[in-house]
Amino acid sequence: MKKLFLFLILCVSIADLAAQQRDTIVIVQPPDTVVIAPPVYFTVIGIGTEHAQIAAIGNIAPDKFSGVQIAGVFNVGKGSMSGVQIAGVNNHASDSLTGAQIAGCINTVHGNVRGIQMAGAINATDRNVYGAQLAGAVNVAAGDVGQFQAAGGLNYAHNVQGLQASGGANIASGTVTGMQISGGLNYAHNLKGLQIGVFNFADSADGVMIGVFSFARHGYHKIEIGWNETTPLNFSFRTGSTRFHNIFSLVTDFREREIVWGFGYGMGTSWPVHKRVDIGVDLVNYHISRGEFSTSLSDLWKFNITADLHLVKNLSLAVGPSLNVFVTDLNPDGNEVPVTGIAPYYFFTQTYHNRWNAKAWIGVNVSLRFF
Repeated sequence: MKKLFLFLILCVSIADLAAQQRDTIVIVQPPDTVVIAPPVYFTVIGIGTEHAQIAAIGNIAPDKFSGVQIAGVFNVGKGSMSGVQIAGVNNHASDSLTGAQIAGCINTVHGNVRGIQMAGAINATDRNVYGAQLAGAVNVAAGDVGQFQAAGGLNYAHNVQGLQASGGANIASGTVTGMQISGGLNYAHNLKGLQIGVFNFADSADGVMIGVFSFARHGYHKIEIGWNETTPLNFSFRTGSTRFHNIFSLVTDFREREIVWGFGYGMGTSWPVHKRVDIGVDLVNYHISRGEFSTSLSDLWKFNITADLHLVKNLSLAVGPSLNVFVTDLNPDGNEVPVTGIAPYYFFTQTYHNRWNAKAWIGVNVSLRFF
């Protein structure tokens, strides 16, 4: 009995000691582990790996994808894209693109483009293009274009250091130090480069505007009233830039029973040789009629060299010689009478094929220019 009692006391003592130890020991739990989920390379009917995605319908890549995406419909890069996206309809990169996007319809990038975008319809980025955008319809770069934009319809950018070429219109909301070439309209807020198009517009122009009609709000535009030996009363409007401007003219002569009149279009350039003197060169073609409008050939070509003397602000006197060539149809169709007798004298005359006659003479132009 005594031994049993001692054994029970020993068990109680051990249990009590264990309880005391449990109360004083701090049990440290291991820290939570961060499980990084592998990137998801999602494809619709296809395969996707770290560097390549090929699908019949679409591919979606995680952030910072480097490689190739090829899909029948769409490709999406959820971050920056380095490589190539080729899709039948649409490619999109949610960050910058370094490489190429080729789509049947639309390419979009939310960031800079360092490479090329080629689309059947639209290329667009909200940043800069340090490469090329080629589209069947529209290219849009909300930032700057450093190299090239070519579109069948419209190109838009902020600053253009390279080339914009389109069949319809080029628009730069900032400065153009490169070139804009279009089959329709060019616009630059500040032109320091070259515009070639049917219509050219700018807010200010220190470059060259070549087209049928060019106008810079803070550029070169003058109204001119003048005299020459052929038509004593001439009205002209010059617009564009000093380096290249368009000339629209109306000329009349009231000295005869039938009024001799004509309208002309030409191009000119001028450059300063003194703070109050500019030298100008221009070439203008006039269609001349006597009385009613002449439908036959009766064209007067005038090549003018003028000294533009600035008298006061917004007023100058332009004086200089001209080379004149008048070509007329001696046998016009119908009952029309040929327009002759325009040349006051001539140093050259020649009839070609017994029908067309050309006369040349030296003349002079004097005019007042306003603005």
